[in-house]
Amino acid sequence: MKKIIFTLLLIAATTIVQAQEIKKIKLVTLEKLVNPQDDITYVVNFWATWCRPCVKELPYFERLQAKYSHQKVKVILVAVEDSEQKVKLFVQKKKIKAQVLLLDETKSDVWIPKVNKSWDGAIPVTLFINGKAGKREFHKGDLTEAELNKKVESILKQIK
Repeated sequence: MKKIIFTLLLIAATTIVQAQEIKKIKLVTLEKLVNPQDDITYVVNFWATWCRPCVKELPYFERLQAKYSHQKVKVILVAVEDSEQKVKLFVQKKKIKAQVLLLDETKSDVWIPKVNKSWDGAIPVTLFINGKAGKREFHKGDLTEAELNKKVESILKQIK
């Protein structure tokens, strides 16, 4: 009986350690995120758990992050919804490994234009940025996996 309890505790501890931390961010952090100065190519996707097209494309971002894990490419998924708990559970259930941030801002009329002045607030949207190279592309709507890969490959070719 002790062995069973010990094994269950060990499994529970491992699960807790492996659970991804969801960091809440404010406008100041968001502005730095969408205006990087380094030579990393950032793929920043704005999404929500209730957005079907957003959820559909999340595996594409996961595979993109894995594909470019040894290059200067970083995928960041910014959740734009109210419930931190809902996002945490969703990320755990879907086993998302890319960095997930939860935007903790309520005044969308203030933060949306900071991401892109032409953005009307509809999601999903994805921002492709390489600050050092001065590259910045804003994509409204969902992406196919092929489109996502093509955009990143195009930016990487331009900055070489």
